[in-house]
Amino acid sequence: SKTAFEPIAPLPGGAGVARSSHTAAVLGDGRALIAGGFNNGNPLNTAFLFDNRTNSWSAAYTMLSARGGHTATLINKGPNAGNALICGGQTGADYTAAGAITETCEIFDALTDAFKPAASMAAARMNHAAAALSSGNIFISGGMQWDGAASTFTYLADNEIYDAGNNTWGPVTALLQGRAYHAITTINNGNIMITGGYNGVNFFNLTTEEKWYYDGIVAGIAGIIAQHAGSHGYLDA
Repeated sequence: SKTAFEPIAPLPGGAGVARSSHTAAVLGDGRALIAGGFNNGNPLNTAFLFDNRTNSWSAAYTMLSARGGHTATLINKGPNAGNALICGGQTGADYTAAGAITETCEIFDALTDAFKPAASMAAARMNHAAAALSSGNIFISGGMQWDGAASTFTYLADNEIYDAGNNTWGPVTALLQGRAYHAITTINNGNIMITGGYNGVNFFNLTTEEKWYYDGIVAGIAGIIAQHAGSHGYLDA
């Protein structure tokens, strides 16, 4: 078996396709979809497919919207099983502009190799997290928005679930602390574990597998335990 990293072919197109804050998702047919991201601060609307069997990339596909800081999640049940759901992100170079952070979603169809519209989330968000549930639905958590009136970011505590069978969204219990840049994991009992992240003041640190909390010191006051497993730290699927 191989135990070392090996080089693969670079994205086709040279420096113009270099990107950060993009997404990577494995489709139902085994190909990897690389979508969106930023190049020199500008959101990208290009996506590529990597075929591991041939160590090669496709030509560029055009997304319905340029975006970076979004999520891409494999849909594993329903009429879009094997496709990828892409949600949210920053769609304009100036994140303070109206509509630059979006609630829109799109689906990459692995059969037609094209993007198509999906239902929009209730809230615009970027730098959020997403995970597929054992039910086949997709859980979206937290993220951030720009508050123009206050000239600052709002870190979201709200979560949403995408119904993959009906292309609809529904609300679920909110986080105790709004956060972005966090990790979300579907554990082997079908539940969701949310860890870490940032809320504009505190970094959140994971010290055990059984709880998450923030451990910053603000104005001389030590951080307090915010969530425990079995209450709000885990979401039942």
